[in-house]
Amino acid sequence: MSVQTDVVKFRGTLQYPKLEQKDVYNGQETNYCATIGNLSQDAIDAIEETYGAVGPTNHKRIKFKDNLDFGQHMKVSSMFPIIPKDTDGNSYEGRTDQIGYGSVVGITLKGDRKGNPRIASMVVLELVEPTNGGGGGDVSEDDFL
Repeated sequence: MSVQTDVVKFRGTLQYPKLEQKDVYNGQETNYCATIGNLSQDAIDAIEETYGAVGPTNHKRIKFKDNLDFGQHMKVSSMFPIIPKDTDGNSYEGRTDQIGYGSVVGITLKGDRKGNPRIASMVVLELVEPTNGGGGGDVSEDDFL
């Protein structure tokens, strides 16, 4: 085994972030994670050239689903909380819930001991405020169909 020292930096849109709380899959906690969508072809090429097009369990690293509006995407994960910073270097620790879906982020991937990509850092380049989801705030019964 060799240590993968290659680093890949790219931008995309943040979807389904579980940055400071672990994701739950089939009732079991997994890692901290996020889906990064709207990847450019240059980013896809760099990721696949550096880490391969498929992962260790023979799954595609970059996925595309017609029913999702964020194009080609990949899931990044970490055993530790993913704490983004803003462009000035200020940490979002304790307030990652202020980063809404669709925020543009810069991602740095770094290879682990087995050569698989792991998220090394995340920078919020364009912040999108989270939506309330219609579950509170100033709501009237006329707001519902």
